[in-house]
Amino acid sequence: MLFFWNGIMNDLKNSLAEQFEAPSFEEWKEDAQRYLKNIKIDDLLKKKLTQNIEIQSIYNSRPSNPIELHFSSLNESQTYSVSSDYYLESDLEVAHLLYLVSKSNQKELVVRVKIDPNFLLSIAKFRTLRYLLQESDIVSFSIEAYSSNLNKSVIDENNNIIRLTTEAMSARIGGCDSLDMLPYNSLDSYLDSESSKFGSRLTKNIENLLNDESYFDKVTDPLAGSYLIEELTLKFVKSVKSYLNELDKLKNDNELDSYFSEKSKEYINTIKERLDKGTKRLIGVNIYQNENRINNIEADEDRPASDFEQLKLKLDQNKPRVYVANFQDKSKLQLPIT
Repeated sequence: MLFFWNGIMNDLKNSLAEQFEAPSFEEWKEDAQRYLKNIKIDDLLKKKLTQNIEIQSIYNSRPSNPIELHFSSLNESQTYSVSSDYYLESDLEVAHLLYLVSKSNQKELVVRVKIDPNFLLSIAKFRTLRYLLQESDIVSFSIEAYSSNLNKSVIDENNNIIRLTTEAMSARIGGCDSLDMLPYNSLDSYLDSESSKFGSRLTKNIENLLNDESYFDKVTDPLAGSYLIEELTLKFVKSVKSYLNELDKLKNDNELDSYFSEKSKEYINTIKERLDKGTKRLIGVNIYQNENRINNIEADEDRPASDFEQLKLKLDQNKPRVYVANFQDKSKLQLPIT
């Protein structure tokens, strides 16, 4: 009887194994491609994040050894700080910061770095900076992450709260020592005193929520060992070192300023181009815009979203009407949508 029962169980196991056998990568790709109409699956598995950094599919290479990071407590006595005054690709910004650190001849300092809007890239950016600072001659350093208005919206400020939250998360996961975030409504030129205070308090509470409810202050390098993050960090390190070699070839400060100024313009123009083509989408800016409630938007060459918000404002002021065409019933050819 026992033998008979074991036979039934083995047949059941074999049947289940056949039904739930993991598909091969090629089978998975074919299945996934059926659901992607105008997007090639290979383009999703190899995504270019910056000029020099790409994420390769995990199927195409083996995991790399984790990068070893050391975290020290924040030293309040560190008063000397360095930061980049340009909007740059993340890898070039890190290279610029390291260049400034090497020229400062300081043994204790604070390195201020912009938070990248790309969540995964931002994590790798902070890990890379810490790793390369550890390789330098600095005795003590702290990394201060700060937000920018590069991707913030005037029209729909509430979206800025979400953007600031994910940016704060990426900076903390990446290993920053402190956060300095602009109030979510800082672009509003008509703010009264109470609104300004509320915006500052709400933005500061983002970090309080991450610490007190998500325990971000209780973990150190939580994504260490993750294939994607380790691989991206290694590519980031390689790209930064390549830029450092490039910077060493520049002869004087004038050449450096010209170099970074040109790179900054290229970076901002690239973002504008991506927003225009829709390859980069910002909720409330070029998709899912909220009803506009302001009368004017000032152009800002350092904030690519301002171009598209100005265009949105002009369209709203013209009050365009939208119609649905019904070619089956010509009597219902124009149905205004309010």
